[in-house]
Amino acid sequence: MNKTINKTLRKHLPLFHLKWQIAIKFSKSRKYQGLYQEIDTYHNTFASMHLITLSTKLNPTKRDVIETLLHELVHAHQNENNNTVGHKRSFKRWKKYIKQTLGYKI
Repeated sequence: MNKTINKTLRKHLPLFHLKWQIAIKFSKSRKYQGLYQEIDTYHNTFASMHLITLSTKLNPTKRDVIETLLHELVHAHQNENNNTVGHKRSFKRWKKYIKQTLGYKI
């Protein structure tokens, strides 16, 4: 799974123009495929990082891992650009763009 994530990040991360660091961790959760969180690393001194948690149980294939990771990267982009983190208009634009340009369903 780590190789898939590293390859995906190297290939697709530039699309999102993220400034903050990204940490990825794994979970055995059966509640969510992926989870996005903002972590305040310096106690409100304008520095944050993105934490993406991926479920090893609910992402059985490489494609599932890639699609879930791209989904959570959209949330990271929303957060850095002061958009509401969720699945409304900005997310739907990204979803369409990723489907058309990369062929992934997020």
